[in-house]
Amino acid sequence: VCYENIDDFYKDFFGIVKSMDKNMYIAQKAKYSSLNYLSAFPFYSENDKWFRYVRDNYLIKKAGWNILRVDEQSSYNGSRVLAQPNASTSKRQVTIEDDVSSLYSYFQHWFKVLQNVEEKLALLPISDEYIIWGAGLHTEFLFNKTSFFRKKKDAKFLFFDSDPKKIGKTYRGVPIVSPFCEKRKISVNTPIVISSYRGTEEMKKECIKKGWNESSIISFYDHYKLY
Repeated sequence: VCYENIDDFYKDFFGIVKSMDKNMYIAQKAKYSSLNYLSAFPFYSENDKWFRYVRDNYLIKKAGWNILRVDEQSSYNGSRVLAQPNASTSKRQVTIEDDVSSLYSYFQHWFKVLQNVEEKLALLPISDEYIIWGAGLHTEFLFNKTSFFRKKKDAKFLFFDSDPKKIGKTYRGVPIVSPFCEKRKISVNTPIVISSYRGTEEMKKECIKKGWNESSIISFYDHYKLY
């Protein structure tokens, strides 16, 4: 299913969760309303916050896990959840014999994607400074699943983002500014990683228009397609 926007997805998601257990849904909504949930992230919409609460505090329990601890991560947008399977879950016998080939195909594709991303990142010129255009989920993927940030741990970073709710904030302690912020002295020799799922062609064109050499710009997608 492809949604035109995130709120359409949320509408269906919340409807499905509510249909699972209406009374529990209402009780969780009441509890959520009494909290100042994810107050450290003003760029989240109300639906964003309610979705994360449902996911981290209700659906995990519904799936048979006992939540031991939930920590809001002030340095990036998310929560860290520590949980353990409850007694009934631990007794379940889960088998995947019928899905082994699908599982292998999935992991084969997954590691191929990671290899492709690593190879593209390796093409970046060596520098003491880097710009990452995009301070969202795509960058979180790069941070957690690639070696780029670990290999560049001594480099300085700056994040570009067009979202007014993120500008002026930080991502893992690194400032987020509007693209090509005039208040900062930004050299056209600073390599740029375009870290976004969509709009990458336009972002790359804007970099070149501002004076960047194409060899100093890394973009992961040649085109964007909705399925």
